[in-house]
Amino acid sequence: MKKYIAALALLCMLSACADRVSSSSDDKKTTPAESEVSSAAVQEDSSSQVQKELKEKNVQEQDSTALTDTSEDVSSEAQSEIKERTSIYEKTPGVLESTDDLGLRNTDGEGSEYEFDYDGEVFTAVYTPDNWKIVDSYKITNSADMLLICQALIDENPLHGRDMVSFRVPEDMVDEWMQHNLAYKMFYDNPALRARAKDVDLNPDDQGKNIIEKYAEIAGLLD
Repeated sequence: MKKYIAALALLCMLSACADRVSSSSDDKKTTPAESEVSSAAVQEDSSSQVQKELKEKNVQEQDSTALTDTSEDVSSEAQSEIKERTSIYEKTPGVLESTDDLGLRNTDGEGSEYEFDYDGEVFTAVYTPDNWKIVDSYKITNSADMLLICQALIDENPLHGRDMVSFRVPEDMVDEWMQHNLAYKMFYDNPALRARAKDVDLNPDDQGKNIIEKYAEIAGLLD
């Protein structure tokens, strides 16, 4: 009898221990709902990280694109300016059809003093070694006609380029002439400087100068 009671007591104790272990194990288990919430949280964190990385990448790509676009705009603008300066001669028809219309002639018999006819007026051109001076050149503004005038002058007496090896061509001579004309307009309130700008001197040293350099030269800042 005592053995039976002892066995029964031991059985109860083992049962109680099993319940405690089961309860403890149940406490550590995650319910399906909790699993879904945890999984969703992990996915949300992962999604947020991915979105953040994509956003940062997009910003970098936009910055890169902006820099590229700016570079392309600058390059395109420079190219347009060059193209405009070189093609303007062909786009602006003048009163001359050829260099023969100028009737360029030497008037001093020594190859220095010349005259030519343009738009009902007689102009004077003076040649000294590697230099053509056109008196009152500011009056002539049509680039197509300026091309023909420059061609006529270098057909008579060529001019060296700045390197003193090459020779100047009508296009770069006209470019210098146009800069000179612009300087003449800029000095509208200064008669002394206008007097210096009214006649263009085409020579090797002035090849390729821009309006700022021409302005400084005429104003005496480069003397």
